Amino acid sequence: MRIRDRGSQEIFDYFEAITREAYRHVCLAADPVLARSPLTGFIRRFLDGDAPRPVTAPRVARRLLAYFLGAAREVRLFAQRRRRHQDSGQRFETRAQHLVVLDTVYYVDKMLKSGSTQLINFPGLDADLADAGYAYAVAPEIHGSFTPAELSRLFGILRGSGAPVLTQYQLFTRGDMVRLIWLCLCYPLALLAFLRRRGQSRADGLLRCECLESLSSGVVNAFLRHLYGRGLARLGPERITVISWCENRAGDKMFYRGLRQGPAKVDIVGARLFIFPERYIGCYINRSEAALGFAPDRLVVNGPHFRCESEPVPAVVGPALRYRPLFAHQPPAGRRHDILLLMPYGEKAARALLLAVGRLPEQRFLVRFHPAQTLEQWRAHLPANVSPASGELIESLARAKAAVGAESGSLLEAVACGVPVVNVDVEGKHSLGYLPDLGQGEVWFAARTPEDIATALDRAGAVPEQTRLDYARRYRQTFFCEPVPGRILEPFGL
Repeated sequence: MRIRDRGSQEIFDYFEAITREAYRHVCLAADPVLARSPLTGFIRRFLDGDAPRPVTAPRVARRLLAYFLGAAREVRLFAQRRRRHQDSGQRFETRAQHLVVLDTVYYVDKMLKSGSTQLINFPGLDADLADAGYAYAVAPEIHGSFTPAELSRLFGILRGSGAPVLTQYQLFTRGDMVRLIWLCLCYPLALLAFLRRRGQSRADGLLRCECLESLSSGVVNAFLRHLYGRGLARLGPERITVISWCENRAGDKMFYRGLRQGPAKVDIVGARLFIFPERYIGCYINRSEAALGFAPDRLVVNGPHFRCESEPVPAVVGPALRYRPLFAHQPPAGRRHDILLLMPYGEKAARALLLAVGRLPEQRFLVRFHPAQTLEQWRAHLPANVSPASGELIESLARAKAAVGAESGSLLEAVACGVPVVNVDVEGKHSLGYLPDLGQGEVWFAARTPEDIATALDRAGAVPEQTRLDYARRYRQTFFCEPVPGRILEPFGL
């Protein structure tokens, strides 16, 4: 795998070298540090040149105690949720010989608010499958915090909609409960044994520290994803095609490995139909992950830019399903008036961005949140000069004269809609760098301080209309692929 950034390449090579040994025990694929999650501190501390902190026996004991208590709580919570699902009567049944499974995400708060089972990651794909005569089921990973009563409401929505939804609660068996407990018990022991075998390099020292710091019950969700995959593979159809939203997270790896442990012939298509920067190294699949069955059989990517020839999994360019409105939208000529604020997913980056624009009281911003965020989460943190935007993103972009953001793929969408962009660097050398070199200084402008943002906004406002339109066309051709009716299913092998 070739990455232009030297530090990112070094980290990727290090993990590729240790993955084959680590993943010999399936439970270690659930570890967020070994999965190269950007939410752990390893990558940041490695790039900062930090020295490893000493690992002491009392510290290990405290982390182990916290892990076992948390894991027991998570297992008990899952069992309670499974009982609620059984009581709800929500089920999926099929006699199809070939079943297409859409592995996606349901955000509980959004579903409870809308009462809809709309596919956020694969909008319209269910209708395309139905029109083509394929039997399909949605296999959702349910995200969010919710009370037991809200979970019951969610199951009621699923049952009332009649949507073909196959949850992990339906497939989970008593034998799976035994496997789950076994994975929970084996994981910390296998992790400690693996860490003891590491050498004395700085990277090995940081790995020990971060794996122990990240030792938590969060791995239980990845174990459940593994068992979910096993359940799907023994569902009944002779052939199953899984179209999986593929970010290469620990849960994704465990899910793919589980799918390969059943009697059915399972074809796993990793849908990488989103925008991600080159420095997001956790998204890339290494050779050991592919060889050991922790990766999809092939990838479908959002646009030509995201097709990486050096990855061990073949990739084709497919329909940018989440960006369908982008191709129906024509960048309007004439004067626009709004300044959009496009929020990143990370909380630290989001707070820094709000703090920066809050120091520009003379400017008014309309904020749009990441799909995983809600206005309620951030309302108390919005500066006086920031207001929520209404309608869909494409509608906001049609009215925007400029967009300000940080660490967000929506910045590329803005340029593709003919909107000049101010990219605020809130992470320094840890910035993932979503925007490419293409158009820097012409249609997008870098900033670090509030004063830089004000200057960049002036420059954005002076971008000629033809320049905006030219870069909009080039961004669409490079980073997106238009979903063409009648050909949407082809890249998935259907």
